[in-house]
Amino acid sequence: MAKRRLPPLRSLEAFMHTVRLGSARAAANQLGLSPSALSRRIATLEEFIGKKLFTRARQSMQLTDEGQAFFEAVNPHMEALTRAVESQSENISLLRLRLGVLPMFGS
Repeated sequence: MAKRRLPPLRSLEAFMHTVRLGSARAAANQLGLSPSALSRRIATLEEFIGKKLFTRARQSMQLTDEGQAFFEAVNPHMEALTRAVESQSENISLLRLRLGVLPMFGS
């Protein structure tokens, strides 16, 4: 049996959030990432699949036709994966804690 590789889940997550929210900034905020970190995750996915999913111009990202086709192909499977994990998890609640730290404490 041939070994199959999957793209990094975090890259898929960044892509899916960006498409669903229609904004890289909103997706980055929801994922707790900087816009540049989100962009790097999407670039990793683009490199993995060998297709441009977004066109980038200044402060915006526009979904390409290939990006739309990829989303339509992957979205049902990501939704099914989410449902499968939720149905098998006893405690699915996720708490996220954000801390603000002054620069002198971060070094």
